Amino acid sequence: MVDDAVWGYEKIFTEFGDILALPGRNINRNNVLDCDVLIIRSRTKINEALLNDSNVSFVGSTVAGLDHVDQHYLQKNKIKFTSAQGCNANAVAEYV
Repeated sequence: MVDDAVWGYEKIFTEFGDILALPGRNINRNNVLDCDVLIIRSRTKINEALLNDSNVSFVGSTVAGLDHVDQHYLQKNKIKFTSAQGCNANAVAEYV
């Protein structure tokens, strides 16, 4: 499953299998239960309420912030996680 606001998801992920794309605010427990991978932005809160008893084994966040992700829950449940943290470091440094 992927947040439909993730740029280029159709080209990037189609080779890996079926893709269900939804607006981030509409991603909920019922529609992630059978998903293996979840690619989200900050609109989707990643926590036990969303992922408990699901098949999700990997969560990817396409934004730099982490406040929408319960990393402790992911670690405790051996769900792999990666994010775009640091991707904007050069732009911030150049701005400052």
